[in-house]
Amino acid sequence: LWMALGHRRGFDEVESVCRFNVEGECTFVNHDSAEGIAAKKTCWDCGVLWDGWRDSATGMERLPPRKLTSESPYWQYMGRVLSLNCKGPVHIRTVFSRTEGSGCFKLTGEMLGELSSSSIVRCELDLPPRSSPTLQDVARAQEVNCTECSSCNREHTSCPLETGRWYSDTLEVWIPPSCPPQGWPLVPAVIRDAAPLAVHIAHFDASHVQADP
Repeated sequence: LWMALGHRRGFDEVESVCRFNVEGECTFVNHDSAEGIAAKKTCWDCGVLWDGWRDSATGMERLPPRKLTSESPYWQYMGRVLSLNCKGPVHIRTVFSRTEGSGCFKLTGEMLGELSSSSIVRCELDLPPRSSPTLQDVARAQEVNCTECSSCNREHTSCPLETGRWYSDTLEVWIPPSCPPQGWPLVPAVIRDAAPLAVHIAHFDASHVQADP
């Protein structure tokens, strides 16, 4: 009951943000912004399956680019809330490299509900193995050997994951123009499995799909 009441109060605040929202960039919201605070009150990240972006040593939020190590006994999601400015076709992308371990890591649209109708596409990136690319390097890198990434398991049968190699995971969704677009925050996430894992996340962002000229 307390979660349901918390969700209702948080959703009321999200609706309030809608009434005063000024159109702007489609991206992920900062956790301390009006949108981020309202979304947090819906309790979207309650439970052991959610792991935030906070640094365990400092308590501060550390977003990509960053390196992280996990030995969690659970599958865990690391999500970010989409801005209410995101409407129509939206492009969600993460760029990463597993540096150690055997764990699986991938983008997921599970928390987008019915809006997540397309598949995750995984591509290898033409970047030097075990490098530390800049955002400019990531933007310029050519995507090759692209494949649908539907399941994440130790064999990685549909999601190739070679230690040291750079990959991109991409999801495109269409978000209705209503504000809010559904009764729950839209939270794309990366997911890692319950195995030792070290991963370098160079990029995780959202943007409007650019129309062809």
